Amino acid sequence: MNWKLACYGNGFTALRAALVGICLTQFAMARDRGHDASVETPGDRNERIANEFARTALLFDLDGEPAWRNRTLSAALARSPDSGPPNWHLGRVQVGGRWRTLPQAERLAAAQRDDYRERRNLAGNNVEKLFELAQWCGRNEQADRAEVHYAQVVLHPAASPKLRFAAFQHLDLRYINGRWIDRRQAERLEQQFLAARESIERWREPFQEWMKDLASNHNARRQKAMREIAELSGVDVVPIMELCIVGANEPFQQLLIGRLDVMPEHEATEMLVRYALLSPFPTARAAAAKALSTRPVHDFVPPLIDSLTAPVQLQYQVTRDASGTLRYTQVVAVETQQQARIMVRDQFAVRSVQTHGRTVGTLAPGESSTTYAGTEEPLYHLAMFLDAMDTQQKINAANYQEAMRCLPIFEALERGTGIVLPRQASAWWEWWKHQNAMAVTKPVLTSYERSVTSYFDNYDVARGAVPSRAQGSVGVRGRARVIAPYRRPSSCFVPGTLVWTEAGRQAIESVQVGDRVLSQDPDTGELAYRVVRLTTQAPSAAPGLIRLTVDGDQVNLTESHVVWIAGRGWEVARDAFPGMSLQRYAGTSVVEQRETLPNPPLVHNLVVDDFHTFFVGQCGLLVHDITPRQPTRAVLPGLIPTPE
Repeated sequence: MNWKLACYGNGFTALRAALVGICLTQFAMARDRGHDASVETPGDRNERIANEFARTALLFDLDGEPAWRNRTLSAALARSPDSGPPNWHLGRVQVGGRWRTLPQAERLAAAQRDDYRERRNLAGNNVEKLFELAQWCGRNEQADRAEVHYAQVVLHPAASPKLRFAAFQHLDLRYINGRWIDRRQAERLEQQFLAARESIERWREPFQEWMKDLASNHNARRQKAMREIAELSGVDVVPIMELCIVGANEPFQQLLIGRLDVMPEHEATEMLVRYALLSPFPTARAAAAKALSTRPVHDFVPPLIDSLTAPVQLQYQVTRDASGTLRYTQVVAVETQQQARIMVRDQFAVRSVQTHGRTVGTLAPGESSTTYAGTEEPLYHLAMFLDAMDTQQKINAANYQEAMRCLPIFEALERGTGIVLPRQASAWWEWWKHQNAMAVTKPVLTSYERSVTSYFDNYDVARGAVPSRAQGSVGVRGRARVIAPYRRPSSCFVPGTLVWTEAGRQAIESVQVGDRVLSQDPDTGELAYRVVRLTTQAPSAAPGLIRLTVDGDQVNLTESHVVWIAGRGWEVARDAFPGMSLQRYAGTSVVEQRETLPNPPLVHNLVVDDFHTFFVGQCGLLVHDITPRQPTRAVLPGLIPTPE
């Protein structure tokens, strides 16, 4: 970087600009090595070089030199004016096939936006009008808004089955592995599947040879295999490693875990989680869990936490009413991190006594009575208790098996996080809840089963015969869903916080579903307007409020809200301190001051389509929406470190 320092400082601006141009040209020529010029058009070459310039500009930004950042981006645009990365990082968005500044984009969208908002206000919460609004959006090239409003119709409690089905047909969903996902996610999954299949086919034979060589008695073959395995790199080799969890011996697994340990990609993290849970060798599981300790906890803790289940609980009761009817109530509760399920079984045994011969009291021959008679009740009472005991034994066996399944999960959590908690699912759920300041209200799925059994005690009054028994039964099953918000992270903003929207900056509490906000893709750096799919308002459950002063602007947010710290990626606001650089619109800025404030009564947040990010405050601070953050290796939006 000495050439950069030599160019920077006092002197003529033109001279400094010329030196920058010379250095960037030399850099581009160096990057040209290895590219076949015969198959690359001049336009493609200029775009590639412009993108490399943009990457260099982000490195300047990471070094805290915004002036060099902007000069390098300007040089990139001079190379290729239509290239995406230089425009995004200079704060431009593409509208109508052309690059625009934000004020230009806001003016161009004004007419369509105002027409849409007027129709949305007229629709209100009327399900039929929301369906008409979605249709209008579809006809007027607003597919993102149409999708949002069709989804509103599907989830609307007043929607008829016919209207709900009609709206559902407009949603481009795919049914994969028992759940509905949108087309874009389905396409990503398909691409991942095809890439994994190609990787397995490409690496199958080398892996089989290495396994044979490692099991060989020839030291030279073993050493050669170990050297070749030590050179493995890149995520394309990760899929074949999953096949080695069961089929490979322990030394081979240890070698693979060692290679995964030095791979920073999230695919390697996911494979380490699989080895930590599924390897049959305790030492391999321990090595994989230890390798996780160097990774961000948000990259590996969520799937481990989600895999835990609490022990199944059983409660039962047998009661008898005045008429002799027995009621056996059995309640089974199953809890995971995602939901709770309660299964209720009510079994009624109604006694009917049928008399023959002489009557007793007022009973006539053949008359039935629900009053207790005979010896059937104690026997059936005992049968109910035996059934409960049998169910409890089965649940105990299932709980034991589940505890054995969860044991590697607890071990991986302990080694990966360095935290020792009671080996109970509830303890780890509670820890993760506090880590993310989440208010938890789980959805409860309740199922109900009711059965009625009639027992006829045939009692011959005249002869006093021993009762015989005939049995008939009828069953009724019911199911009810009690839906409540599950994990509501209290990572939100106070009323009045400005959000950068297609209509300019507006208070977060005034943003509505269907509005478009400025958003950025953490991996690519793409800057674009994305539609708001959901708005939230709730009492704050976070411990406190953080006020960050950036570029003289004060942004108030709950301490668990996620901001982008330059060089580190997504971090909670409580980890942002003066002197740190935060990602904002078109660059980074240093935190000037940090204060702790009391919690407000209400906080607000958004769910933003696609990128799940938006910008807040006059300074344009990049923040994550209320959904869980996705793993990324980027140190700045659009800047992913390359292997050494």
